[in-house]
Amino acid sequence: MSQGHRYGEPNVVWASRQIPSQHRVFAEFSIDAQDPRWGPYWRNGNIPREEGDCFFTDSIRPEEIIAVYEPWHHRYNYMLQSGLIEKAKAGEFDRILDTQEYGPAVRKAKAS
Repeated sequence: MSQGHRYGEPNVVWASRQIPSQHRVFAEFSIDAQDPRWGPYWRNGNIPREEGDCFFTDSIRPEEIIAVYEPWHHRYNYMLQSGLIEKAKAGEFDRILDTQEYGPAVRKAKAS
C-alpha cells in the first residue's frame, strides 16, 4: 500500500494483488467488497480478478491487516525450507550477519 501524488493521482491509498519486491515491507489485508472506502471503479464488489492495482479513499484499519511482511521474511523462509536454520544457529553464516540482505534473516535463525 502506498500513497501517490507523482502522476497527479488523487490522495488515496494504492494497493496491489501482486507481491511487491523482496526489498519492501508490505501488508496483507482484508476488507468487505461493499466497503465505501473502495475507489469508485472497485466499489460494490466490481473488482476485476485480472486487475492487480486498486485504491482506497481512506486508510486500512489495523484490525483489517492480516499480516505484515518484512524483506527478511523471504530469506528466512528460504533458509527454513532449505534446512539451513541449524547451520545458521551453529554460526556457519555469521560472516553475513552485517549484510543488509541476509543479516536480519540469519539473526532471526540464530534466535529461533
